[in-house]
Amino acid sequence: MRDNLCKYLAEHYPTAFTQWLLNDASADVSVLKTELNLEPIRADAVTLVQTQHCILHLEFQVEPEATLPLRILDYWLRLYRTYRCESVQVLIEVGS
Repeated sequence: MRDNLCKYLAEHYPTAFTQWLLNDASADVSVLKTELNLEPIRADAVTLVQTQHCILHLEFQVEPEATLPLRILDYWLRLYRTYRCESVQVLIEVGS
């Protein structure tokens, strides 16, 4: 439930998240689709926000799995390959 609330907030207030996590006051912020072509995202909740300079990958997890670091690396590579820009990844554990 908390992960869905966090995803809702990130998708409806992406500018606030980019200002908070990236210290980027850019007004040109958009939420990207959360599915990357190769396979669906296996996270509790993911939001991808694109600014003028980078992509903010927000991932909300209730109980992070041991495979999380490899999955985060995989997402970074797929984002870079698709959008050819820097991406900043933030994992937020929301607890159960």
